[in-house]
Amino acid sequence: MYLPPGLKKLLQSLGINAVRLEWKLRYLQERLRWERTPFARWAKVLSYQHKFCSCGLLVDKNAKVCPACGRKLHSRALYRIGRLLGFVAPEIGVAWPLLMVAVTAVFVGEFSLGGLTSLLSPSSETLVRFGAIYTPSLEAGEYWRILSAGLVHVGLLHIVFNLMALSQLAPGIEDEIGAWQFIALVTVSQIGCGCASYFLRPVVLSAGASGIAFGLIGFGLAYSHRQGGGRGRARCDLYLKWAIYGFLFGLFMGADNLGHLGGLAAGAVFGFIVPVGLEEETRLAMFWRVLAVVCLVAWGYAVFMMIRSISVEVPPEILGGAALGPPCVIARSRSLPTRQSRSGTREP
Repeated sequence: MYLPPGLKKLLQSLGINAVRLEWKLRYLQERLRWERTPFARWAKVLSYQHKFCSCGLLVDKNAKVCPACGRKLHSRALYRIGRLLGFVAPEIGVAWPLLMVAVTAVFVGEFSLGGLTSLLSPSSETLVRFGAIYTPSLEAGEYWRILSAGLVHVGLLHIVFNLMALSQLAPGIEDEIGAWQFIALVTVSQIGCGCASYFLRPVVLSAGASGIAFGLIGFGLAYSHRQGGGRGRARCDLYLKWAIYGFLFGLFMGADNLGHLGGLAAGAVFGFIVPVGLEEETRLAMFWRVLAVVCLVAWGYAVFMMIRSISVEVPPEILGGAALGPPCVIARSRSLPTRQSRSGTREP
C-alpha cells in the first residue's frame, strides 16, 4: 500500500513519519492477506526449500545428515508432513505422540466408567481403579501404580493443561535425543514423581502426567546447561521459566508439588547422564535401545494391571471416605487410612 505524494507531504508537515506509516500499512496489508489465505500458507510450508536440524542449523531440503552435528535428518517428505501438521509442535516424533494418545485413551476410559460427573471431578474410586497412586494400594504391593498414575487425570482441566505442556516440551526434546532415550526419560521422570509422592507424604491419592512434564523440564535444564553456548543458555533460561511457572501454578491450584519436584530431580539427573556428543551417543546406542525396551515392558505391565484393576470394584472401607480436592494432581483426606511404619505402629 503506497500513500499518494500529496498525502505524504501533508503528514510530514504535521510531524508524522510518512515513510514509516507507509511501511506499517504495507505490513498490515500483507499480514491480512496471509491470514485470509490458509491454503497458500500451507503451500508455502510444503514448498519450503530448506529444513532445520535439531542443533539449529538450516540445511538443504535433500540433506540426509547434518553437516554441523552429524545427526541423521528426516526425509524431505516426512519433514514437510511435520511442518504441515506441526504449527504447535513442528518436530516429528514417535514416542511423544504415543504418550499423548495413551493419556487421552485412559481419560476416555475414565469418562466411560464414571459418566458425565467424572468429566470434571472423577470419584476417588474411579481414580484408584484406573491406577492412581494410592498409599494403601502401594503398601499392598501394587507398585505398578507408580507408572500407571502418569496416564490418569483428575478431570478435563487437568488433562488439558498437561497435554498442552507436553505438546510444547516433548517434541523438541525427543527430536534432540531420539525416541529411545526419550522413552527412558519419561519412565524415569514418572518413577521419580511417583516415589516422591508416596514417600514424602503420609497418605496420598495422586495422578497426572505433570510429573513427566516436570521431568522434561529438569532434563532440559541439565542438558542445556551441559551444551553451553548462547543457544544452551537461552534454552536453559526458557526451561527455568517453565519450572518457576509450573511450581507457582501447582501451588495456586493445590497440586502435588512434592511429586513435581521428584519428577524435576529425576529428569535433571537423566539430563546429566545422557551423552551430548554424537560420537558417545552412537557408541551407547544399543544400551539406550535395550533400556527403552525394558521401560516399554514396564509400561506394558502397568497398563495390563490397570486393565485388570478397572474390572474390580474398590470396597468403600478401603477408600476410607476419601474426597477429592481441586482438579489437579493430588487428592487427600484425613479420613484416608494411615500408613503403617516399619515397627507396626501407625503414623499420624
